[in-house]
Amino acid sequence: MTDVALWLDCSIEEVLPGGDHEIVLFRVGTFESFDGVSPLVFHGSKFRELVI
Repeated sequence: MTDVALWLDCSIEEVLPGGDHEIVLFRVGTFESFDGVSPLVFHGSKFRELVI
C-alpha cells in the first residue's frame, strides 16, 4: 500500500436510520498507521490540509 495514512479492518456493528441517510457504526478489529503520509481531511464540503 502506498500513500495511506491509516488502514482500518472493520466490521459493521449496527446500521441506524438517519433521515434520508443511514448511520453505520463500525467495530475496528485491527489497524495500522503509516508515518510520513499526510492525512486526508474532508470538512465543510472540501478536502483540506491538516496543519499540525
